[in-house]
Amino acid sequence: MEKQLKIRVANTQYDIIKLVAKEIMGWELNDDPSSDDWDICWQDYAVTIDQFNNLKPLQKINHFPGMFALARKNKLALNLQQMKIFFENEYNFFPNTWLLPRDLYDLKNKGKNKTLIVKPEASSQGKGIFLTKSIEGLPEKCVVQEYISDPFLIENLKFDLRIYVLVLGCDPLRIYIYEEGLVRFATEEYIDPLNSIDKVCMHLTNYAINKNNPKFITGNGDEGHKRSISWLFGYLDDVGHNTEKLWNDIKDIVIKTLISAHPYLSYIYRLSHPHDISNSMCFELLGFDILVDSSLKPWLLEVNHTPSFKTDTPIDELVKRMVILDTFNLIGKPPNDNERNALLLHTKTMLKSLSFNEMKKWRKTEENRSQKLREKIEQEIEGGYQKIFPNDIGDYEKFIMGARRAWSKNHSSLKKSEKIVEEEKKPIKKKISFPKLKKAFFEPPKIKPIKLREMTPKPSVMTISFYKPAPKYSQASFYSIPKKKRAFSGNFVKPKMVEYEGEMAREESKGYMRMKIISYYL
Repeated sequence: MEKQLKIRVANTQYDIIKLVAKEIMGWELNDDPSSDDWDICWQDYAVTIDQFNNLKPLQKINHFPGMFALARKNKLALNLQQMKIFFENEYNFFPNTWLLPRDLYDLKNKGKNKTLIVKPEASSQGKGIFLTKSIEGLPEKCVVQEYISDPFLIENLKFDLRIYVLVLGCDPLRIYIYEEGLVRFATEEYIDPLNSIDKVCMHLTNYAINKNNPKFITGNGDEGHKRSISWLFGYLDDVGHNTEKLWNDIKDIVIKTLISAHPYLSYIYRLSHPHDISNSMCFELLGFDILVDSSLKPWLLEVNHTPSFKTDTPIDELVKRMVILDTFNLIGKPPNDNERNALLLHTKTMLKSLSFNEMKKWRKTEENRSQKLREKIEQEIEGGYQKIFPNDIGDYEKFIMGARRAWSKNHSSLKKSEKIVEEEKKPIKKKISFPKLKKAFFEPPKIKPIKLREMTPKPSVMTISFYKPAPKYSQASFYSIPKKKRAFSGNFVKPKMVEYEGEMAREESKGYMRMKIISYYL
């Protein structure tokens, strides 16, 4: 008899999640927030590192650790700005953005006489958002964007799109986009913000704000203030617009946005589960908010990692039920207990028995096999989803490399800290009585650099000690950049005893390296 899947829904408020899981998928609901007896977990808040670390093999959870890199407005803006440094023309799909207080000086120079939209760093449903033309009196910490004042209008109303995006893997990235979505209209007819800057129901399209306006009309998907994307594309086709290009531009925005955070997502994922071969312990259903301007160019407004699944209107019920059902189908059926135990035993055996190079080759083979199997299953049950990455259309490798360069540049200190932590975990044969003594052993001395203008024509010489384990070789040499030349040479000594405040510590097996640095003009 086939095992019935269990989904933990103790930490979600949305009844439609439970309804689809139980009534349509036939899964068993687990309402115990402390239970670990489940195959799939759906929760309305982000997953913590500890929670992700404690996942059993082949369990799945509906968030990636570190997704705040896209979901928080300030982090999203920072990632996209970094990518724009490398690819100015390709990353021009988000408004000019300033992060306060960091960019206050730049905002005062470039934000004058512009309509600005001010957003809290982390909020949802339009909370705390307002328009202004004054730079004075802004919150101390916030995100400020140049307001797009020429939106595409239908029935003289501004609108935005809620696009559903499913991420099924982060290393490598696996991205699906849903072909249906929501069009959310403002409830007041649009006029230039110069004369209507305080009209939130005119300039903000958030449903949570506009539903309280007496003018709000529920509709059924083809009318009212919330409609379907299929209706919108039909309308645009009828008036002669190129909807195929618009949809391709939206897909391009989704891919490039996720690539901007890819190094961080994969880093956190592999840090917690380095031996996961399936790349499927997490999945994430994101809500991309897109605004279309008068020239039909799409603009990214924000990314929601916990999009609302309330079903207040008929179109909400229809679209969200389809999205959730196809998401559950694409997640795939986790193996039963026998398959799980067999996989774990096989993996542990391989890791113990293989050499490093053999293990690397075996892992690559298993990852490719697992990926091909997933692709075959996903192609059969895509439903309303369309895989957009990886694909054969568009070359995104340069953006992936650019994201890695940005990550390496901005997170070198984090990587160094992690490396230090890992080094400290390694067993070292030493006995140290005080933390200060440990610091004295392992922190290199601070040495004032020699400036060229202070040097005499003759070589200047100084001898320093590097407090690091001595390598196997007794001599070393190094030549630096052409403007100056340094010859490094030295020998190695082993300390016998170190005294510190009356206490003694012995370094039993570590040597030190003493180097002589000779600097002179070429």
